[in-house]
Amino acid sequence: MPTHYQYFFTDEPERPPKLDETIRRYGNIVFPPGERFVYSNLGYGILGRVIERVSAQSYSDFLQTEVFLPLGMHESSVWARPDLAGQTAIPYSQNGEVIPSYVFDTPGSGAVYSSVHDLTLFAMLHLGTLMPEQRRILSERSVNEMQRPLIDTDVPPLKYGMGWFVNEDLFGYRCIFHGGGAPGAETIIRLIPSEHIVAVAVSNANGGLPAVAVHEVLSVLLPQYAARRKVARDPPATRALPFEPGRSLVGEWRGRVYTYERNLPITLFFKRDGEVQVRLDTQAKTQLNDVAFLNDHLTGHMSGDIRTGDADRAGRASYQLTLDLDLRGKVLKGAIMTEPTEGSVKRTGSGLSHWTELSKVREQ
Repeated sequence: MPTHYQYFFTDEPERPPKLDETIRRYGNIVFPPGERFVYSNLGYGILGRVIERVSAQSYSDFLQTEVFLPLGMHESSVWARPDLAGQTAIPYSQNGEVIPSYVFDTPGSGAVYSSVHDLTLFAMLHLGTLMPEQRRILSERSVNEMQRPLIDTDVPPLKYGMGWFVNEDLFGYRCIFHGGGAPGAETIIRLIPSEHIVAVAVSNANGGLPAVAVHEVLSVLLPQYAARRKVARDPPATRALPFEPGRSLVGEWRGRVYTYERNLPITLFFKRDGEVQVRLDTQAKTQLNDVAFLNDHLTGHMSGDIRTGDADRAGRASYQLTLDLDLRGKVLKGAIMTEPTEGSVKRTGSGLSHWTELSKVREQ
């Protein structure tokens, strides 16, 4: 499934579509299963919908009865519980403004409100250590299976299991972790299974402080972790090689961007010197920037307007378009995504992926 996120703030008139409508609009299988890692909120949103269909309960009720109560997570809920309103942190933008409350169209991807205490109880299940009042909801075999690396991510050496990232050697320790982020909210859980340690940190603003805090906690608890972290150095900066399109790409490619409202014609012009120009619909030609082509995978950024109601609503935060296409035979296919360009604005934009397919029509 492709990258997907869009937020709906309570002081704005628009409300999120039903999940089934979001699936209709954006539920394209962009890459064959198992081929590449893409973290997809839409994928987790669909899993939440599957839970509802199979259990005949709402996603909120299912988590309450099957996860929160058995694990003693009494300060957790899907969306904010009215009885905990006085304890809910106020989210802030990076410039210090209060962010209005919001919802999104894929609750299964992260609509849980929780406390550090409850998140620690949840993490202890995955360490195989339960408090006396907790009831096991997963077998040891299932816990281990979730922590088994299944696929490489786009950030080596990280791998992904079932809901957990896996780093086999984080400053000398095997680390299982996951983070979460939304406007004015960041969370991270790190497990060091060999030491039976879990570290949790949350923040009501974006900027990466929870990750730093967790590293500091683990550095205090694990001297070897601290020592290796201290001597760790960033790898030498490498300059990106100039883009060389090669014979398979040079020329003119034409195709369509398929949106839920209309299909837009798109043309790519690959020149021998590495310059790539794009014409989307009737918009003026624009440059494709940061172009890369590795293992038949083409990426790049461009200015442009996808011209859908969802993208226009995201206009409160400007966006660029990101191309993410694979060369399969004689066809470029994949997605074009809206990507917000103003990370510190109070109104976060949306990441919306649209199926795209082009064929070469002319050699240069």
